[in-house]
Amino acid sequence: GPEQHGYIDAVGYDLYCKILNEAILEEKGEYQPPKEEALIDMKISAHIPPTYIPSEADRMEMYKKISLIRCEEDRVDVMDELCDRFGEMPRVTERLLLVAATRAMATEIGVMKISVTESMITVKLRAPDLSLWSEVFAKYPGMRFAPADPTTIFYRFAKAEPPKLLHEMISLAYKVAKEETK
Repeated sequence: GPEQHGYIDAVGYDLYCKILNEAILEEKGEYQPPKEEALIDMKISAHIPPTYIPSEADRMEMYKKISLIRCEEDRVDVMDELCDRFGEMPRVTERLLLVAATRAMATEIGVMKISVTESMITVKLRAPDLSLWSEVFAKYPGMRFAPADPTTIFYRFAKAEPPKLLHEMISLAYKVAKEETK
């Protein structure tokens, strides 16, 4: 009724739907609290410049869609929409989409934090899972667990674009995790 309409106006339709869905799942006893999102510490420029999308409302709409990315398919969908509506994406926007997808997949596979420096990627896991990471280790020689800490992975790299490299690594681990759950 009118009370719900006022509530929707106050919080926004998407948030309202999310709250309603969580309440329904909780009532059924099926609610699972969201996982704590993985943190990514990387010194890069990743955003939607006003020169690409001049309308602030359109930029906010796209940021919202980017925040909802949960897998590679979502990233490609948002990328396609951006290209269809606004033309070729600038590199800083491509990086933003890569980081959003990487963070979502990292969260899903139990990564707490990823730090990237000029030549080193450090991945901190919630719990060690060698079966999940063995394929990644095979593809990236030199990747290793920290001595005496099976929850920290180091990878030293040269001549690579860190967001793309990180995305490839996490995507591979995510793919392995999804195959294990089939």
